[in-house]
Amino acid sequence: MKWRWLKNIFIFTILTLCLFPAETYPAKAKIPIDIDIYIDGVYKVGGEIVITVTTRPLLPAPKIKIAINLPEGLELKAGETTWEGSMSKEEERDIEVSVKILKEGLFDVIGVASIEYPDGSRLVKSASGTIEVGQYKKPEQPGIEKKDRKGREIIEFE
Repeated sequence: MKWRWLKNIFIFTILTLCLFPAETYPAKAKIPIDIDIYIDGVYKVGGEIVITVTTRPLLPAPKIKIAINLPEGLELKAGETTWEGSMSKEEERDIEVSVKILKEGLFDVIGVASIEYPDGSRLVKSASGTIEVGQYKKPEQPGIEKKDRKGREIIEFE
């Protein structure tokens, strides 16, 4: 008898989850800022690229800061990497920089938008873009080179 009740509760739970649409369950909070990053140019050592971060708050932003974080290996040639001010709801703002690529590598460029409200609360959202320059290869995982019974080379990981 005890198992019959457990079985019924289990079936009821499964049916409830399947029959009610997902909209009835609370969703994750969405940060009310749209932010995108665009990278254009020649991806080679010595080449120049243009990085644009586009930000649009979905709520009024009395104090907003937009920044582009450049990794080591990229040199700023023109433009400002930060902007601060206020924006109204749905207003769009671009900040654009021109950078020179100094070396081969894999570079992650990050754009960040931060809204600060008078009560001290803060909303932050970011976007990133990757620049791959040259014959850059990800570091190999360490392993031990061995041969199997048939003489084929294999790499064994611990």
